[in-house]
Amino acid sequence: SSGINAEYGEYNESEKAVFTYDMQGVKVEVLKRGDCHKKAEDGDMLTAEFHGFLANGHSRFESSHDTGKPSSFKLGHGYMIKGLERGLQQMCVAEKRRLHIPAELAYAKIGDGKNVPPGADLIYDVELVRIWEKLVHMENIREKRPYFFQIFLPFSRVKLSENINNLKYF
Repeated sequence: SSGINAEYGEYNESEKAVFTYDMQGVKVEVLKRGDCHKKAEDGDMLTAEFHGFLANGHSRFESSHDTGKPSSFKLGHGYMIKGLERGLQQMCVAEKRRLHIPAELAYAKIGDGKNVPPGADLIYDVELVRIWEKLVHMENIREKRPYFFQIFLPFSRVKLSENINNLKYF
């Protein structure tokens, strides 16, 4: 069984880690190894399924399943709490991790204003769906226009476009 219950987002304490280590104050349990052709690093866009739980009582306070689709975010630019930024480093596609995040690397003494009380330690179950490598900007010398493209790993392909909003998948 998976630490991420897709239907209910319930905490599955019985799932055992393949191995465990510390990542700058975040306890990382690797629940399932992934496809490590590329590891997540700062600057990458990641797409992941996740559930966030309060460590005290394991009640779920957020989930990517609440929106009906995986969440995408840029790693290493402060878009997430510090504990997630640290715990997702070097993660591989299809890998599942349980991150034990102390309050000082989460919402500290203030909480999130909604579901996470002040001083709460958190647990995140995360499965990495895709790594979108760093955005590369090239200049089309002949026409002097910006030219953007992304490389998607591991299995997606993209048709190059002058406008990043018009990327075509095939």
